[in-house]
Amino acid sequence: MTIRGERTWCAACQAPEVFPENLPVIDLFIDALPTYQVPGLQGGALQEGFDRGAVRALFDLHGIAAADAAPTWEALRELEAELRTVRTARQAQQAPPAGAGHGR
Repeated sequence: MTIRGERTWCAACQAPEVFPENLPVIDLFIDALPTYQVPGLQGGALQEGFDRGAVRALFDLHGIAAADAAPTWEALRELEAELRTVRTARQAQQAPPAGAGHGR
């Protein structure tokens, strides 16, 4: 994820640097993770991503003002997209090679 136009990482641990002003949306993201839906699971979600209704309720619980709702949604969507990217990369790494397990 790009923060302030730069991709900065901790050289020792490879963790992204988190600026204090980003902590509220990261807290919201962590609280929203249990609502993350994957197609074919959890009653047949149609698309991958957060349950928007549940996230709206979290906005209220987190006290996000109406004036801050649009930029907060945008930041949450960026984190959601990054989560999808990470999930896709992990699935590709864990997938068996083509034709594996079909030998006789």
